[in-house]
Amino acid sequence: LSERDPAAALPHVAAAKTILDRSQHEMRSIMWGIHELAKEDPDFSALLTHALAGMDHWPVDVVQVSSHGTPQPVPARAAGSLLLLTQEAVQNALRHGQATEIKVQVDFAEEVLQLTIQDNGGGFDPIMAQPTAQGGLGLGSIKRRVDELGGTLTLTSAHGQGTSLIIELPWTELQTLSPKHPSSHAAS
Repeated sequence: LSERDPAAALPHVAAAKTILDRSQHEMRSIMWGIHELAKEDPDFSALLTHALAGMDHWPVDVVQVSSHGTPQPVPARAAGSLLLLTQEAVQNALRHGQATEIKVQVDFAEEVLQLTIQDNGGGFDPIMAQPTAQGGLGLGSIKRRVDELGGTLTLTSAHGQGTSLIIELPWTELQTLSPKHPSSHAAS
């Protein structure tokens, strides 16, 4: 294409550059997150805010993050899974629901860590949601991650009503993921 019609190749080159720039930015954000997760007690709210703000291909000011309660340490394995599933949920809300407002709330409650992701998008019928040939495995991936962490997922959605995901992870389950927890070390 570039040899026959260099001008026709320019939009393709520009699109490829945009994709590469976005990928590079996302990789930097991922590397920052990995570095932060390596800290002994990473600040989960700060990690979440940074990870979501770092997605520069999302519309500006659509995602709002808030935190309630007294922050507690979230084990790195759980924090990493929660970051990835939150990014997946936000991406789904933007791509499939055309949401213009997405609220992500972290509640450090006494018994559970609760993560709520709520959007004003088009919503869908959760019973009819099935993986597609285009790779629509987001909900299945989110559910698997929550199950692996010993938590529960409550999904509420309807056409024209947006979508709400509530993830609850008991602190007792999260503590078993911590390197400091006795059951996570082999007996001597």
